[in-house]
Amino acid sequence: MAYAPETDPLAVVLDLSSQYSPVLDPLALDFDLAESGGFIYRKPPLAVTHGYLSAQASQQAADRREQGHALANPEDGSGRHHRSEQARVLSLDGYASGWDRVPPKDKGQNPYSGDEATPLDLKAERARWAKVPERDDPAGYGRQAWDVQTPKDRRADQSFNDPRDHNVTSTARASDSILNWQAPPPEVVNLEQDETLNLVRSPYTPPGALVVDFELVPEALLVEVKPPTRSVDSQPDRPGWSLKEALDGRTIHPWDRKPRIGTEIEFPSAIEPDAPLGDPPEEPENKRTYLIMNASSLIEVTSNTPLEFKDLTIGLDADSFAWTMSCTILNRASMNLIRPTSEGPAEVIATINGHAWRFVVERYSLDRRFAREAYQVKGVSRSQLLAAPYAPKRTGRITTQTSATQAMTEQLQFTGFSVTRQQGLTDYVIPADAWGWDQKTAMEVVAELAAAQGAIVVPDRDTDELHIKHRYKLVGPWAYDDQPIEFVDAIVQDTMTISYASQWEPQPEYNAVFVSGVTDGVAVDVIRQGTAGDKPAPDIFDDLNVEAYQCRERGMAAIAAGGNQEIVTLETILPTSGSPGLIEPAMIVEFRDTQEPANTWRGNVLSNSINVGKPGTGRVTQTIKIERHHYGNS
Repeated sequence: MAYAPETDPLAVVLDLSSQYSPVLDPLALDFDLAESGGFIYRKPPLAVTHGYLSAQASQQAADRREQGHALANPEDGSGRHHRSEQARVLSLDGYASGWDRVPPKDKGQNPYSGDEATPLDLKAERARWAKVPERDDPAGYGRQAWDVQTPKDRRADQSFNDPRDHNVTSTARASDSILNWQAPPPEVVNLEQDETLNLVRSPYTPPGALVVDFELVPEALLVEVKPPTRSVDSQPDRPGWSLKEALDGRTIHPWDRKPRIGTEIEFPSAIEPDAPLGDPPEEPENKRTYLIMNASSLIEVTSNTPLEFKDLTIGLDADSFAWTMSCTILNRASMNLIRPTSEGPAEVIATINGHAWRFVVERYSLDRRFAREAYQVKGVSRSQLLAAPYAPKRTGRITTQTSATQAMTEQLQFTGFSVTRQQGLTDYVIPADAWGWDQKTAMEVVAELAAAQGAIVVPDRDTDELHIKHRYKLVGPWAYDDQPIEFVDAIVQDTMTISYASQWEPQPEYNAVFVSGVTDGVAVDVIRQGTAGDKPAPDIFDDLNVEAYQCRERGMAAIAAGGNQEIVTLETILPTSGSPGLIEPAMIVEFRDTQEPANTWRGNVLSNSINVGKPGTGRVTQTIKIERHHYGNS
C-alpha cells in the first residue's frame, strides 16, 4: 500500500491497488497525515481594496445660524438673519387699527376679517366650532371621545391603544392544549460522519487480521419526544397587564388547567397503595336466641356518685366531632350533683356493657308532671371544648414547612388533647406560607386539615384524643367486595338484626375529579381505576392540595360520594363481648345474610346511636346508618 499526500488538505486518496496488510500492533499505527509535507494553509487574497467617505459641513448653513436657539427663517424666504435677544416688530397697518375701536356685534361682516368680530346671533352661517350635541341625543351618540368609547374591533390596531387581555394566552381554540396534545412517535436520528477522519468522537480500535472496517459512524439513536407542559403555541411568560406570576412559577390558578413541570402524577395499578388491614373481626355466632346480660350506669366524676336516670341516648355522626348524650334525671338529689358551679360545668361518665364515655353537662330543663320531678339533661364529649363557645377563634399561617400532624399538634398545644392518624393515611407536608386560617377555633383547623385528604375527626369516648380516619378507609366502595376479611371492622349478621330500614338516595355518578393547589402544591387528575374518566366531579381547588398521594385520597372521597346508593338503618345489639361490638363512624361493616349468602354486602358507617331504656340490666341497642353503594349488578 502506497500513500501519497495531496496538495488539497480536504482530499485523501487511498490507493488499494496492492494488497493491504493490517498492522497488528496498535502502538505502531500513526495517523499523522501532515508529517511529511507539513500543514498547507489557504493563500491570502491578491488584492485588498479600501473605501472612504468624506463629509464636510456646509458653510452656507453655518452663516445662517448665529446660535443654537436662533429663530428659523421666515416663511416669505427673505433670508434675513434673526437673533433670539430681540423679536421682529410687526407692522399693524395692514391688519387692524390697534386698540382704537371695537366693531359692533350686530354688523354682518366677513367672519374671517381681522377687524370685526362675527355676531353671536348669526345663525345663517355656522362657525367652525359647532354646538356639542347632548349625550342623550341619538344624532350625536358616540361622537364624543369622553362619552362613548369606540368598539375595540373598530379602533386602530396599535399595541399601545388596544392591549390584549392579560388572561388570554391564545386566540385560537383549546385544541392545542396539553390536555389534548398527542405525542408523536419517537424519531430515529442517524448520526452521520463527514469524510474527515474524526478521532475525537470515539477512539480507534485496530481490527484483527484480515478484517478491515472503516465504518466509524455510530448506530442510530431513538430519541423520545417529550410532551410539552403548556400550549404548543404559547408565548414566553410575560406579566404584561397582569400582576400574576408566570405559569412556570410557583402559582397554579383555578383557570389554568395545565400542571407545572414535574407535577404530572400517574398511579398505575402496580403502585396502588395497599388497603389498611388489621385483625379480622370476630365471627358472629349463628343462633336462634341470644342471651345478653346488660350493665349500664351514669356517675358524677368528682364524687363518683351514681345518678338515677332513664332513657339514656349516646350518639356520634361522621360529620360532627363530639359525642352527644341525653338522658332523664329522675330526682332532685341526682340533679344537684351535676349543676354548673363557679368552676364550670359538671362532668359525668356513662358506662354501657363495658364501654365508657365522658361527657360535659351543657344544659338541662325541669319537667313536673303528676307530682314528680324529672330533668332533661344534655351533654357533649370533652372534644367540644376545642370548639365554640369554649375555645377562642384565632388567625394564623404556616411560616415553616410543616406536616399535617405537626400542624394539628400545634393547634392542640396546652389543651391536653392529642391526635392519632389511621394506618396508611398520608401525613402530607405543607410548604411555608402556603396555607393559613382566619378566625377559626382549634377544632375547625384540625377538621380542615383532615378534610384536605378526605378524612374526618372521630373523638375518643373517654380520653382527650382525636382520631383522624379516612371516610372510606382509603378504598373506594366499588372495591369493598374485593378486599379480604381483615379489611372489615365489624360483621352484623341478620340473626342479630332487630330492625332493617332502607332509603334510596342517588347522587350524580363520578369517575374522575381534578384536584389542584392554588399558590403551592400539585395538580392531579384522580381517575377511578378501570374507567375512562369521562364523568368528572366538580374541581377541587385548595391551598392544602400539596402532595400527590394526599390529593389522591381527597379525590377518592369525592368520587366515592356519588353514584347510586342507599342509606341502610340497622338496629342491632351491643353485647359485652363478641360480634358485632361497638360500631363507630368511618368503620367498614359487612352485613351477612345467612339465608341468602348472595345478599351479603359491605358499606361504610355514617352514624351510631346507643339507647338504654333503664339503668342496670335494662335493654341496650345500637342503631347504625350505613352507606351502601350499588355498582353494576351489586
